[in-house]
Amino acid sequence: MRAGERSDRSLRLRLLVVGGILALGFGIVIVRSLHLHLMPQGNLQWIAEKQYNAVIPMAQRRGKIVDARGRELAVSVPVKSVFADPTVILDAAAALGAIESILPLGKERSRIERRMTSHGKFAWIKRGLAPGVADKIEALNIPGIHFIEESRRVYPNGELASQLLGAVGYDAEPLAGLELTYDRYLRTTARMMTYRRDARGRIYFSPVGFDAQQNVGTVQLTIDKIIQYVTEQAVQRSAEETEAASVMAVVVEVSTGRILAMASRPTFDPNVYYKYPQSSWRNRIVTDMYEPGSIFKVLVASAAIDGHIPPSDTFDCEHGSIRIGNAVLRDHGASYGLLSMPEIIKVSSNIGAYKIARRLGKDAVAQALGRFGIGAKSTIDFPGETAGMFRADGAWQPVEFATIAFGQGVAVTPLQMAMAFAAIANGGRLMRPYVVERIVDHEGAVVYSAQPTVRQQAIASETAMTVRAMLRGVVEPGGTGTLAASSLYLVAGKTGTAQKARTDGKGYAPGKYFSSFVGLAPFEAPRIAVFVGVDEPRGRYYGGTVAGPVFRSIVEATLQYLEVPTTGAPIILAKDAPSSSPSAPGEGVNESGDERQFHALLDGDVVVPNLRGLSVRHVLRLVHELNVPVTFAGSGVVIAQKPGAGERVGERSPLHVEFAMPQ
Repeated sequence: MRAGERSDRSLRLRLLVVGGILALGFGIVIVRSLHLHLMPQGNLQWIAEKQYNAVIPMAQRRGKIVDARGRELAVSVPVKSVFADPTVILDAAAALGAIESILPLGKERSRIERRMTSHGKFAWIKRGLAPGVADKIEALNIPGIHFIEESRRVYPNGELASQLLGAVGYDAEPLAGLELTYDRYLRTTARMMTYRRDARGRIYFSPVGFDAQQNVGTVQLTIDKIIQYVTEQAVQRSAEETEAASVMAVVVEVSTGRILAMASRPTFDPNVYYKYPQSSWRNRIVTDMYEPGSIFKVLVASAAIDGHIPPSDTFDCEHGSIRIGNAVLRDHGASYGLLSMPEIIKVSSNIGAYKIARRLGKDAVAQALGRFGIGAKSTIDFPGETAGMFRADGAWQPVEFATIAFGQGVAVTPLQMAMAFAAIANGGRLMRPYVVERIVDHEGAVVYSAQPTVRQQAIASETAMTVRAMLRGVVEPGGTGTLAASSLYLVAGKTGTAQKARTDGKGYAPGKYFSSFVGLAPFEAPRIAVFVGVDEPRGRYYGGTVAGPVFRSIVEATLQYLEVPTTGAPIILAKDAPSSSPSAPGEGVNESGDERQFHALLDGDVVVPNLRGLSVRHVLRLVHELNVPVTFAGSGVVIAQKPGAGERVGERSPLHVEFAMPQ
């Protein structure tokens, strides 16, 4: 074969190989193209979306939390937040300098500037701007500075009910309380908060604004804003007067188990939750355990009467001391001989309570306490509840059995004791407590509605009536709770003064007490049960002395607000008394048309109006949003006030109002 022919043949072969390779390559590309176009490609879709969309964390709208009468406790409002696009910013220092002339950045400036000079495409400058600030910054017309409309959670009443409500973080993430428990009803379902990027990666479009996020629900509570306010005022005064480590109170509607108020100190403001230690967020009513002390004697006496031990039977109280094994139990400096069951409760004899329990027997006492809910969670619709500490099997040593009879060696929560006394008040029915009345979705449909639930029958109704009569003696002359007695209503209850156990578990800490009073009112037909606990008060520490007056204050204000007639004389409301709605037409205006409102001044003081002639309920509604402690005396309508009408009241300056029945 000639050389030329061999060369041509070799060239054709090479062309065929190259052509085949190219054809194969084109075929692969065509097949792959068809595959990409015709088959689902989640991966590629994600890559494309990442190139053209930016997911920016932002605070979304949340639903309202309102009180039992629809008054707002937690709401969301639209706010603007400012951010930078570092891909556009040419001089970060100059941009921040211009912004800082309007918006002080403080220590955050250096951190923001570092982010603005990074290779990122998004940097927060300030979230939740005050009204008008965004407009001023926008007027600077700085390239790369943009704004987002976010939602900010606002608690219009500040600290009010904060340990119930909880708090919400910057990105609308719930942190505690009801905000966390009912998040699925409160948060919006419009979760696609993505922003468009152009070919250079710059953000240019925000698809979902505040007004577009309408699909949120409303959570309505059993808490009454006014009752919560008077309860917190009483708790705050006690905390200041006793210098206690903490003070707590809960108000229960005895017929249903609805919680009308629940408060403790120290507390926090959820609007600025980050300024407070997390320990102040805790709802001590449901989370904290304590030894109940003498209020536990009431449950033992109830069990005995239910076990057919006549209350008229007498028990030898051993003249103040009794030896059980190697231990000696004593009554607090007292020396009693034979006492009946009502007398034992009235003077709070430890030895008498032990003698009652001993006659009833360990098993019967353990079963009866279990029926009152001791040692078990109440199943309240609130997170973090503690069951307490109680050996329900009754396998107690002799000394342990004796101390349990008067409330030592067992741990309960304030809520458990409040519900136990509510059972005594309502005929023996142990109710399930609840704080959420109903939940309404964004279309107005009720998706949840609470119903009163009887957990079990703790004692017979006849027993409950007998025990209520015994509790009445505690607040009468000679009883331990005379300071809890009211001149307006007949009340009944029991004092408790329990030594606190040492943290190392070795006995009790000297000088440290948990003082309490729990009772019911009005005595004739109980509407509410109120528990008050004062943890480690300084100075005076007996429950009747430090907790009793707080109970009286809460009961009087609550029952007058609920328009419960006072003992012997009905409450007569002023002619301008408002309706059940706090914003009813005519509220704050007397019969002559004069305005009855507190006027806030720029320096934080308020000018006091003329309150003469107004009812207790009306005055409470006028003052509940003020940061001013208020004390009341008497019932009926206002006859005197201090400071007087037209005078200024500063923050934390007291306002005293006196009432009397109209002639």
